[in-house]
Amino acid sequence: MKNSVNDRIRFFTKSNNTTLKELCSIIGIAQGTLTNMFSRGTLPSFNMLDKILKAYPELSADWLITGEGRMLKSEHNIVDDNNISNSEQLNGTSSDTKEIVGIIKDKALCLEKIISETCQCNERNDKQLTEKDLQINKLIDQNSRLLDQVSKLVGLLKKE
Repeated sequence: MKNSVNDRIRFFTKSNNTTLKELCSIIGIAQGTLTNMFSRGTLPSFNMLDKILKAYPELSADWLITGEGRMLKSEHNIVDDNNISNSEQLNGTSSDTKEIVGIIKDKALCLEKIISETCQCNERNDKQLTEKDLQINKLIDQNSRLLDQVSKLVGLLKKE
């Protein structure tokens, strides 16, 4: 099955006779989170994938993440030509899965770092904008006072 992770999540829930609402309840997320992810076509977070795989230990991480192999670990009765040992099949893990999970964890850490740096940058920008707003408001007040003074002077000059 070579389609998106989101398609595989939908397919698994249908195959498992589970609704998306039930899936959300089981993995502890708001249904809107999953619905928005599907409608926007965004990929699930590592945390969400981890929750799904922990909630459904029979679900193959390889299949869920890459679409490779079989959906359920219990379907691994026959040794495929994937260089996976029998004991790895019984445990439901493979070096490919471990490598994929490692890559995903690394990418998740990189994304977390980027998000953290972006948030810090946004906070600095917000602070600078607030300071600029204060400066602009002071200038507006000064201009208003100067205009009042100019109006008074013009009034005095007209009287003379």
